[in-house]
Amino acid sequence: MGYKLDLTKEELLMVIDALEERKEAPHYDWQGKLMESIDKKIERIYQKPVMTEGEVAAKYREVLAKWPEDKSTGTFLANLEQARLYFAYKVMPC
Repeated sequence: MGYKLDLTKEELLMVIDALEERKEAPHYDWQGKLMESIDKKIERIYQKPVMTEGEVAAKYREVLAKWPEDKSTGTFLANLEQARLYFAYKVMPC
């Protein structure tokens, strides 16, 4: 018996993010096989757009540059943008 979910793109990205984080934690073999199965199913329906680390760094600097008088706010906002980009994109080395 199969189950179906109707997820928004952001919800699916959260599932992908949680799965990636879970893969890094210790797990049993059967859990690894389940995670691999889920990965394959997700890949069939959605692939994250690709961005390079250099592009992420450029976006980071762009946000930082908007706050020259308030470095702490600029750094905070730039970090938020960087986290959003890593969440929404498959970030590849330059």
